[in-house]
Amino acid sequence: MYRLDWLDAGFEQMDALIRNHPVLEAAFAAGLRRLARDLSQWPNEVGESRPSGRRIGFFGPLVVYYKVLEEERVTRVISVHLRPHLAG
Repeated sequence: MYRLDWLDAGFEQMDALIRNHPVLEAAFAAGLRRLARDLSQWPNEVGESRPSGRRIGFFGPLVVYYKVLEEERVTRVISVHLRPHLAG
């Protein structure tokens, strides 16, 4: 198991998404449940690799950038965004 850790910026971005898109509340909740499960159990198997050891994952309406810290067994959420086709 990996501990899920959110950088302040990622947490604030998620908070802003919830406040600015209340109609997506149920989709956000489902995406966050999946994010918590997947990134705490198998963070290197979900998503796609990116430069500088970062990864990108798609969880419902959310696009999440994260980094896996193997030695510490930590998955760190760096930033969270709304999928572009839903942002309009």
